[in-house]
Amino acid sequence: MNTGIKTGGRECRASLIMSIGLLALYSGTATAQDEVKAPPPCFAPCSQLTGSRAMIDSPADASVGIEDFVVDTRDGMIAYALVDAHGVLGDTRRSVAVPYEALTWSTEKHRYELRVSKSQLSQLPEFDEGNMAYLNDANWISSVRAAFGDQQDLNDERRRFGDEYTLFFTKREPERIKGTITSVDENARTAMGDECLSLTVEPEEGDEQIVFVAPSDFMKNQKIDLSPGKEVEVTAVRAFDGKMQPVHVAQSVHCDGWQLRLRDEQGIPAWTTRDRPHHQTYYVLATDLNNGELFAGDVEFGSVKQTIIEMHSGTVAFSIVSTGDILNVNEILYPVPFQKLTVGADDHLVIDLPADELQVAPKLSRKGLDDLTHAGFVSRVLAYYGMDDKRAFDTSRASKWLAAAPTSGKGRPGQ
Repeated sequence: MNTGIKTGGRECRASLIMSIGLLALYSGTATAQDEVKAPPPCFAPCSQLTGSRAMIDSPADASVGIEDFVVDTRDGMIAYALVDAHGVLGDTRRSVAVPYEALTWSTEKHRYELRVSKSQLSQLPEFDEGNMAYLNDANWISSVRAAFGDQQDLNDERRRFGDEYTLFFTKREPERIKGTITSVDENARTAMGDECLSLTVEPEEGDEQIVFVAPSDFMKNQKIDLSPGKEVEVTAVRAFDGKMQPVHVAQSVHCDGWQLRLRDEQGIPAWTTRDRPHHQTYYVLATDLNNGELFAGDVEFGSVKQTIIEMHSGTVAFSIVSTGDILNVNEILYPVPFQKLTVGADDHLVIDLPADELQVAPKLSRKGLDDLTHAGFVSRVLAYYGMDDKRAFDTSRASKWLAAAPTSGKGRPGQ
């Protein structure tokens, strides 16, 4: 079977022009001005983008190497591009992280253009991929602002103060669980390995439910008594723990006349504020997203073979999932929209869909990734997972960054 996943040759060239059939996605729905601001989606495997080069604004003909992408696992958006600036800066520093919005994908030239100068690159701190937690650090973010200006994306409170469960509250409707607490675990582990207090609740109807409440240290300062035998009412969304087992994550807890509000409507926790920053990181390297398995709920479904990026929006668009055996005999490849996935422990991915429904989802044909050049196929994949093809990717992302940039002074792109 020709999967189109290997790099090089005809398959490489074909996959780098995956926007050709997708013009139909926007036909008849946008003005000429809109098309300039929001180009049609353009897809490529991550493995073909890493190792490529991006031209910078100045000096002329200078370029940097694209080494990897830093992905926010909470929504699949690429936050930063990791670039090798050694050839431009000429010093011992090698890797720096630039906000993805500063990159523009040229469909005509099939390459990235980085709207920064040598001067801006020199202001950036060196990037250490072994310690990505500092990407949430206020001092690190300030150093990036010094080079690029006070852009809105660098001030996104959801990214700075949210945790691995924040986006669940925008993707899923909260549920109410009312019942009796049968046990309490102060050492439960979240999907990212944080310690938290969890409750086992026996509802008035149905099976027992595991509810993640909050970090144990946070709960020690609360007056609410959540002891076994207490009657409790919880508002929560469905998620999973560090072992990929289903749990509920609490937004609020009501017990004995006490009500504890744990998260706001956006899912931002009460324990992660400007005064109490959360030091956990929810960033991973895009190349690491090829290393895990896909779980349909708590059932292992297949292996992730490739990560597909939409370049204009800087979105991880699809994970290509294989259900073949070790020798790839009778291999079946599924393009699964990344926005429907959640990243768990060990870079495993989880989808809130039964395995039997996933088995009948759209599959790649013998043409492999070339199928993504056809608007009809992409629309069918997105529709199957309940997504609107015209809203799936914000392809105007780079133009918004440039439009919001200062018109003069330090921080202007390309200055």
